Amino acid sequence: MCVVIYRGTCTLHQRLREKFSDMNSYVNENLGAYRVVKAFAREDYENARLEKISGEYRDIAIGNAKKRLILSTPQHLLSRLMSMI
Repeated sequence: MCVVIYRGTCTLHQRLREKFSDMNSYVNENLGAYRVVKAFAREDYENARLEKISGEYRDIAIGNAKKRLILSTPQHLLSRLMSMI
């Protein structure tokens, strides 16, 4: 049971780290090219892209928190039962 919970949470954290990495890459690209973006008046497009990426990260983070809550309840119950034995 604990192995299943552990594998599930590892997968959740991996997705979250990947999306955070995407968001960081995007921010770094735009900080380096800020003047170019302003010069070509693409601010609205770039803001929409950042909103999309950060929204995806937010959704994954919220989903992970909910799933962790669901997965942690049986794990805590199991650990309490094991301590009684």
